[in-house]
Amino acid sequence: MSFVIRNYLSSDFDRLADFYERTAEHTFLLGNSYSEFLIQKLKRPGYNPSKNFFVAEQKNELIGYADLVYEEQIKRAIADIFVYSPYRHQELGREFMDRLLRRSCDLSALSLQAHVPEFNQEAPPFLLKQKFSLVRYFHTLQMDISKNLFLDWDFKNIILKNFGIGEEEELAALQNKIFSGSWGFCPNTVEEIKYYLQLTGCLIDEVVCIETKGQKIGYVWSHKLPKDSGRIHMRIHMLGVDPAHQGKGLGRKFLQKVLYHLYNSGAKTVELTVDSQNMPAVSLYDSLGFKLKFRSLWYEKILS
Repeated sequence: MSFVIRNYLSSDFDRLADFYERTAEHTFLLGNSYSEFLIQKLKRPGYNPSKNFFVAEQKNELIGYADLVYEEQIKRAIADIFVYSPYRHQELGREFMDRLLRRSCDLSALSLQAHVPEFNQEAPPFLLKQKFSLVRYFHTLQMDISKNLFLDWDFKNIILKNFGIGEEEELAALQNKIFSGSWGFCPNTVEEIKYYLQLTGCLIDEVVCIETKGQKIGYVWSHKLPKDSGRIHMRIHMLGVDPAHQGKGLGRKFLQKVLYHLYNSGAKTVELTVDSQNMPAVSLYDSLGFKLKFRSLWYEKILS
């Protein structure tokens, strides 16, 4: 039976939100509802859903979607394709990829990338068949935290302060300074910082930083994950220290104080993601007791 792929229309919103909910296993819900999650997804700064988001229908039933995020500053496009499992035997994935490739070229992207969790057995063969290459592994790490964990840690001289409303520009500048040159990092604008704060359900005054001589030199940005059996799970979204202050043991003490701060906020587990090739960070997290939860695979296709 044939399917139809077309550009997203605003009239698709309710059906698409329902589709997300019916196929909830494929997505990580950040908002309070699937409608809220979809609003945040479609209202990304600089994003045009009518050109970058595609839906597939069969007999007027939604059966899949494809989404393209373009990062102009680094000329990178990121593909996200989902096909509802009963329809994966069709050529829908390939047709979606063709649409995303053409759109990426229209935008003058230099590369198209896609990332999938390692436990996804279907995506890697599909991407390799589409001439993508595996270029990176990212590790999602997790650790349980308890009061006993902090008995031997020394972070007494580390004082955390909150960013305040109106300091988004300072946060953007600090983040870009810390992560500039990191693989896959695209410098963020103030507008994007505000968007990502909203997306994670975090508030600016929940982003904490470390100061020295009145200057913010590091920060951590975290948010709560869905509860499970009453346990509070926290995810560290971003964590970094100004390169000028690295190599002095400050990052370790800062992270220890952050974990203590999250513990006092009620967290029982904390998770974060790290580039597997960032060996100083990998070593730090390992020494503090983080354990591998799963790996994400990044694939890339160079565009000409």
